[in-house]
Amino acid sequence: MKTRLSLVPSLVLALLPLAGCAPEEEEGTTSEDELVTAGGGKIKLWENGIVNVCIEKFDPSPSVSNEDLFNAHEQIKAAANNSWGREANIKFDFRCRKTAKRVIVRIKPVKDLYGIGGMANLGEHTINNVEMGWCAPSLRGANCTDFHADGRVNKVDANEMLRAVTIHEFGHVLGFVHEHKRVDIPRDVQLWCKAATIDERVKSDINNGFEWQGRHLTGKYDPDSIMNYCRDADGDRRADQPWSHVVDRLSAGDREGARAAYGHPKGAVIDSANASYGLNCPNNRAPDVSAHVSQACRGRAVCDYVIDHRVIGDPAVNCAKEYEVLYHCRTPINTIFTRRISVPKEASGRLIRLDCN
Repeated sequence: MKTRLSLVPSLVLALLPLAGCAPEEEEGTTSEDELVTAGGGKIKLWENGIVNVCIEKFDPSPSVSNEDLFNAHEQIKAAANNSWGREANIKFDFRCRKTAKRVIVRIKPVKDLYGIGGMANLGEHTINNVEMGWCAPSLRGANCTDFHADGRVNKVDANEMLRAVTIHEFGHVLGFVHEHKRVDIPRDVQLWCKAATIDERVKSDINNGFEWQGRHLTGKYDPDSIMNYCRDADGDRRADQPWSHVVDRLSAGDREGARAAYGHPKGAVIDSANASYGLNCPNNRAPDVSAHVSQACRGRAVCDYVIDHRVIGDPAVNCAKEYEVLYHCRTPINTIFTRRISVPKEASGRLIRLDCN
């Protein structure tokens, strides 16, 4: 039986599907988190990175202008294509083709910024349903500029907020889970960010750690991820809020994780490397120095790497050492090919280029 992991809708669409918790004075007005329900099985990635998308209105839906609808469609397309679609081997097809597997995005016009938010299923499904709220200026009584009742002006416009919601929810569509629910999130972040508290993360087994069988983007906690409710770019120990920060951006970790899952947008990337240093020397104590070059170059199509004995260690003092690396390139369709670089003695200080092109 195919697994279906779905997000449980809150009473109000999540205002902050990417950036964190609602301010204390507004608690209860917005939902503080999304919960993932389990169904057994594993998350599926989209075959060949091709995601077919159809954007629809909620039905019934408040009357909005065609201009508003066109703008919302264009913002969603631009956000998906200029984030995940640009940084990894992922292609979004917005022609609304009735293919076997597709994403249906239903957009709900709302009158203010409190209604901006969304929810999505995780990974590939026959139909992957995504719901998003967006502020439509043509709605009677709409206020898409001022966020607070006291009239403070929102520094990030409603279009950027819609793009941020799109990037976050499409991250779920691609199979990626919330960063703030990771088991390695720092304790100090848990203390100030409500979305990261232990009580919230262990409501059920599936929310403990990496949200059960979803995919995490990197090997360690990324404080800047678009999938993280607890981003804090200004260091004020409060989650960044969309009315005061630029939020529609992928982090370096997001790019790395997307490429690891779907491949580099331009083709093959370095998957792993096996390296040795000083095998030519007698009494060599530790010729395997693979970890450092693998960590430095994994996920890149081209990687310039400096061999440095002060970093990787000196396994044979007073011996001019050779260096050799065998690196493995993974293509977007998950085939592997291998290349080798050999550097004669003394190799330390030399720059090498690992290239999967």
